[in-house]
Amino acid sequence: MEIKDNKITFSISDKEEESFLKSCQIMKEDPEAVFHSFLMKYAFKAERRSHPELRLNSIENRTKRIARWASMNENIYHRIIRAYFLTRDEKNHKAKRSDMEKTFYYGYKEDTDHYQFLRNFRLLCTKSDHSFGRVFLYYATSDHVELDEEVALIIEDMKKDFLKSNMDIEVSIDFHKEN
Repeated sequence: MEIKDNKITFSISDKEEESFLKSCQIMKEDPEAVFHSFLMKYAFKAERRSHPELRLNSIENRTKRIARWASMNENIYHRIIRAYFLTRDEKNHKAKRSDMEKTFYYGYKEDTDHYQFLRNFRLLCTKSDHSFGRVFLYYATSDHVELDEEVALIIEDMKKDFLKSNMDIEVSIDFHKEN
């Protein structure tokens, strides 16, 4: 790709062009529309990178997002953060992911997708562009979870909101907290 004189030029091989057109045909999509969508996506990413305040994972946007989750009891991210607070060891401020998962599903009989917790938990452990910004640090070898230091104070301030629920439960799961 080359940008010169306000024009973008792409250099692709015949094989790449053929592949692209075949993919569009299989998906029953207009190649012009698909390419336009591709360009808009990259224009949006370039704009976001050039203005740090617009970045999706900026601390301001993360704070707003966390506040919204705190107020929505049935939201998946509310339930995951709530599970963290219900299962964490107050002394070390760590929870076990396996205990969080048990608590996440406890009392929610409509949750038949047992990968729902894992998929969404992973999004809360990464800073990639498709995530919401990291909320947790997860240590797979010990199964420990702790709050990311960038948002720990924000989440701690909203702890009461996360512990409120339409389905207040008394957790009776055997947790293996470390002393």
